[in-house]
Amino acid sequence: MCDSLKNNYVFPSWIYEFFAKKTHRNEARQVWEQYFETLPIQLNNYCLIMTGYYEQTQPLVLLQILSTHSQIPLKGAHKIYFPLTQCVTSVSSLTY
Repeated sequence: MCDSLKNNYVFPSWIYEFFAKKTHRNEARQVWEQYFETLPIQLNNYCLIMTGYYEQTQPLVLLQILSTHSQIPLKGAHKIYFPLTQCVTSVSSLTY
């Protein structure tokens, strides 16, 4: 397990503003088709920004999903890489 996932990286302000909203609209498939070569999106090819709640704060975490143990995307155990700390770990679920 990674010793510490805390970092001092400051994301651009629009990212903080986006995650400060409580709801987010799903874009139409046609919008995503202009940005990605293939659909469904191969998430392991991209760094993702994830948010949640940890000790009464809402941190933003930069991560990359290296592999998953399920045929269903984003479900179950995953191997995760954290680029800012250069840490690789396995988690039982992404909510973990």
